[in-house]
Amino acid sequence: MAVSHHIECDANVRLNRPSRPSVSQIATTAIDVLLAAYKRHQSRAALHRLSDHQLCDIGLERSESGYVSRDNY
Repeated sequence: MAVSHHIECDANVRLNRPSRPSVSQIATTAIDVLLAAYKRHQSRAALHRLSDHQLCDIGLERSESGYVSRDNY
């Protein structure tokens, strides 16, 4: 009795390969990253405009932001 060692393949079954993202998915991700970076920039700029006293009122110090303190207000 002979044993068959071949595997039947279904043409509709895809191999376990990761699919490539579409151009629209890449564009959407890139826009999301840019928007997040812009929002972080806006937040840092808003905090930078506050005086040391105002920062202290909300529980922050200028040294925590990673920036050098400004001279006089």
